Amino acid sequence: MKYLCLIRLSILFGLYLILGVVSPSFADEVILKNGDKISGTIQKLVEGVLTISTKYSKEIKIDFGEIKRLKSDSLVKLGLKNGWIVKGKIHPAPDGMLAVRSGKGKEEAMVHWKEVESINEPEKEEKKWAGNVNFGATHQSGNVERITGAFGAEGALDLDRDKFSAKFLTLYAEDDGDVTTRNTSGNVSFKHFFEPKIYGTLNFDAFKDKFKNLNLRYSVGPGVGYQIWDEPKKNLSFEAGITYFSEDLKTGEDKQYATARAASDFGYQLTETTKITNRFVIFPNLDSVGDYILRNEAGLINDIGSGWGLKLSHIYDYNNNPPSGIKKADSYLIVGFQYDY
Repeated sequence: MKYLCLIRLSILFGLYLILGVVSPSFADEVILKNGDKISGTIQKLVEGVLTISTKYSKEIKIDFGEIKRLKSDSLVKLGLKNGWIVKGKIHPAPDGMLAVRSGKGKEEAMVHWKEVESINEPEKEEKKWAGNVNFGATHQSGNVERITGAFGAEGALDLDRDKFSAKFLTLYAEDDGDVTTRNTSGNVSFKHFFEPKIYGTLNFDAFKDKFKNLNLRYSVGPGVGYQIWDEPKKNLSFEAGITYFSEDLKTGEDKQYATARAASDFGYQLTETTKITNRFVIFPNLDSVGDYILRNEAGLINDIGSGWGLKLSHIYDYNNNPPSGIKKADSYLIVGFQYDY
């Protein structure tokens, strides 16, 4: 009995070794048009490049157009050009087709090779608005009673080829009970990228200031732009276009005329915690050569953690032909906090 058990164990062990040697090793398979064969695990097909991992090398990337035959022993997710999603194991089929079987006993879905746009494409992150809220305030009492305040916000939504952005800033100051500063500026922008660096834009700029005789000044018009940098640590773009310009004055005759619009947007991460920004826009009057309005906003932001930062801003607002009794330039220096979201 003892020997019989040993014999049975020996037979089972031998069968295990034999089956382990001759049994097939299940793997995905790619055959190229030049006849090369690659076995491994299909990772993904994104933007026309198939990535397959193997035990004997790093990930291999293959141009999808160079593939003659494709087979998978594991379930994959095929994204088709018509927007449909098909899940299952891939089996070769004649006449440029792929047979996709979602499970045992399930009917095969026949997919034309040319209709495949992606395989196991990673889920795209939901697009969200990103931007910041910033504010600052001071209060002085004693010989002079002074209150100042600044509040602003900006946000942007990036939809790959389309980008939306909006921003506004309100400034307020009061000396000995008398309001000495009260103005609000804002911008809404839409960009559509024709090429990675070239885009068309539509801009709406607005400004109101009690002490500049302005109920409301606004401009709206199209333009073109060029994005030189668009990276996490640096950005730089230039824009130019034609706008309709309108000034609703508190006193005096209102104005409507055509202007050019030129703008730039710059940002640079100096260190891990310090960033500088500069936004510039100028409106040359096309009806009166030599007249123009410009605004420059410079910022220095120092990160203090958890999305918060200290912000130093300088704003320069200039009109070389202001209404009677109004100075040409205003300059503001603002110290406050910024919260990024």
